[in-house]
Amino acid sequence: RKRALTSAFVLAAAVVIASPAGARTTRAEETRERAHVHWQTGSQRYAAGKFSDALDEFQAGYAAHPSPAFLVNIGQCLRRLDRLDEAALAFRRFLDARTGSPRTRLDVWDALEDVTAELNRRVDSLAQSAALFGAYARAPDADPTLRANALAARQEILRTLVAIDDRLTSGWGVARALA
Repeated sequence: RKRALTSAFVLAAAVVIASPAGARTTRAEETRERAHVHWQTGSQRYAAGKFSDALDEFQAGYAAHPSPAFLVNIGQCLRRLDRLDEAALAFRRFLDARTGSPRTRLDVWDALEDVTAELNRRVDSLAQSAALFGAYARAPDADPTLRANALAARQEILRTLVAIDDRLTSGWGVARALA
């Protein structure tokens, strides 16, 4: 069930339009060529494990020529950088574009499912921690200093939950209600 997105990373490369071999004749060709250079550099940096640098290249390439294939690699970089909420958004944007081979789309769906499952696990854990901190703070025999620390930690957890939720659901998710 769990499929490595490496194949999508490679397959998505085929979606990007290669730059023409001849002289540049139009602005569109120039932007595709610039995007292709970013794609190649990003791919090299990704292969070398330099995920932050690869992310910068893929984002620059997408800015130059917004091919949905860049979104797969942007999502993979974000995933490797443990920026899972942003990775989920990149994968969703790719899938919303309704492009790519069926195999690539399936791989991206699987990656999105994995990222979402991990985000849900983390959100559940944070919500459980917030509830425990709240319960401790309400305890009549709680140390006043620890109570204040527990309440501050609970507030920070809730802020984090809402921030994640807002990015993923535009503010319509459950974390805002919990807060």
